[in-house]
Amino acid sequence: MFPAIPISAVLVICTIVFHYEVLRALSSHLPKMGAPIHARVLIVVSSCFAAHVIEVGFYAVAFWSIHHLGWGALSGSTEGHFGDYLYFSASSYSTLGFGDIAPSGALRLAAAIEALNGLFLVA
Repeated sequence: MFPAIPISAVLVICTIVFHYEVLRALSSHLPKMGAPIHARVLIVVSSCFAAHVIEVGFYAVAFWSIHHLGWGALSGSTEGHFGDYLYFSASSYSTLGFGDIAPSGALRLAAAIEALNGLFLVA
């Protein structure tokens, strides 16, 4: 369980900084665009969605790495492919958590922290 603490801390910091930078870039570039307001809203919404997808990817790569280092695994209807980790990460990040895949080892704490981080960033 110990490796999950520093890995989760790094992931939280990376996702917060990444999200901040996306929002900062939007706030500095959008006023200069001169686009209609509805177009700017669409740009903001789609950029935020893309940022969340990338952040889910950060966690998926970390979960996949934890698995390959032997510190944890996913159990349930999974084959251990990267797509399984991406799916699990998306359901954890969104706090949806279907329950069809369950983490073990260091992934348990990292998945719980991802849910908290995702809830914070989506809000």
